[in-house]
Amino acid sequence: MSKFSFTKRAHTTKQDVWYNGILIGELDFILRESSDIDWQKYRSDKTLKLSSDERWLVTWKAHTTSNMATLGAYNSKEEAAEQILSAHREKFERLTNDSQ
Repeated sequence: MSKFSFTKRAHTTKQDVWYNGILIGELDFILRESSDIDWQKYRSDKTLKLSSDERWLVTWKAHTTSNMATLGAYNSKEEAAEQILSAHREKFERLTNDSQ
């Protein structure tokens, strides 16, 4: 079971990322059409079907809470959430090491 939970924000494409009940960041998805589709083949043979997974490429753009940092684009929500958590842990380590 995933230690992350995701909640969709109303009227946006953003999803909040929660870890153990704490809001750690947000995800936004980028939807692109695959560039290597042979459209002539599908136009000539109407019996062929193109699945949505084959047609569309989805990437998840990860932001830490309050847009402190944009971490990049990832292929899955879980991978993006892990990177958000890692960014928080790295910041915590820096802050605790600086105070010593």
